[in-house]
Amino acid sequence: MIRTKPLMTAALVVATLCAYSLSQTPTATIGPQATSGSGIVLLRAARLIDGTGAAPILNAAVVVTDNQISAVGTADKLKVPAGSKVIDLGDVTLLPGFIDAHTHLIGRVLGDPEGSTASVKDYESFGAILGVAHARDTLLAGFTTVRNVGATGRFDDMALRKAINDGWIIGPRIQTAGHAIA
Repeated sequence: MIRTKPLMTAALVVATLCAYSLSQTPTATIGPQATSGSGIVLLRAARLIDGTGAAPILNAAVVVTDNQISAVGTADKLKVPAGSKVIDLGDVTLLPGFIDAHTHLIGRVLGDPEGSTASVKDYESFGAILGVAHARDTLLAGFTTVRNVGATGRFDDMALRKAINDGWIIGPRIQTAGHAIA
């Protein structure tokens, strides 16, 4: 049985990131053009859990066309488009992207030795710059959507969301509160 994109309610972050990275051509471009891939990539994995409650798909295959999942199913039944790049991920399990409902992407992380003096030693926008790395790391950890529950600064979390949405940087979808309420 082949499951298509409409049945997949969440992005497969591993599949999308692998397909994205392999569909890129080397470029010096900076900006939205740098984060869009094109072409067809076939990903193979030992298992796929689609998040619907159905049994895992064994010997799974995912077709990603121009950064969008276009087909999912077993490798032996899925039609592989001609000219596809094939990536065998081996003994891994693909999952839908996770959601974190309490994040603070802007600023220093807990346990940072400089964290206690950051408010007086860091530049005002330094936390936003750290947020770019935090957004990337969050996405690469498998979280495709987060709720950022507040940030210091002048709506740095909203600026981060815009940079992600406009394709300047990679990161999860962000629902944000703006200023923290305490």
